[in-house]
Amino acid sequence: MGVVADSTGWAQDAGITVPVHPGQLPDGTETLVIGDVAGYAAFNHRQGDNADWDTGDCGVVCCADVLAQFGITLTEAELVLHATRLRELHVVPGHPEESGWTLPSGQAAILRDYGVPAHEEDGQPVERLAVAFQRGHGVIAAVNAGVLWADARCLGHGQANHVVTVTGVARDPTTARWKGSTSTTAAPVSPASSSACT
Repeated sequence: MGVVADSTGWAQDAGITVPVHPGQLPDGTETLVIGDVAGYAAFNHRQGDNADWDTGDCGVVCCADVLAQFGITLTEAELVLHATRLRELHVVPGHPEESGWTLPSGQAAILRDYGVPAHEEDGQPVERLAVAFQRGHGVIAAVNAGVLWADARCLGHGQANHVVTVTGVARDPTTARWKGSTSTTAAPVSPASSSACT
């Protein structure tokens, strides 16, 4: 792969505060990769690693990812315990397959509990999320698991039913147009369970 350069100067003027390096999209298109994709991948793990085996805790896992980006290392189990104690987590006693999920407001609360300023925003365009990430903000994005995993069982009614942590943004090196994003996705430990899509 040749060196990809920002020949127009847009990257210098974009206020990017995270690593930037040349990369390639899966189709071979050269791109500028913004973010420490490989480093952030180390934060990813499967959902359900907690004392109650709650498998729908993608929001908690994403909070752990964002906290780790800011140097605060906590396990999923520690965050589930914390969020349960503060009622920031949905729990159905005796039903881990229905437990563990959080609302965006709960995710923001968990992050604030540990000193990371956070707020929720609904219906934001991808470009706004990309710019926030480029400027060093942790971004948790609500997505449809069926689309993400190409699994019709998880489509639901097309609504957001999963969250991921944004770990990188791909942009055209010349025009700065958004080409894609990378994310860590906290897949449930038991894809065959009824909560495989949460």
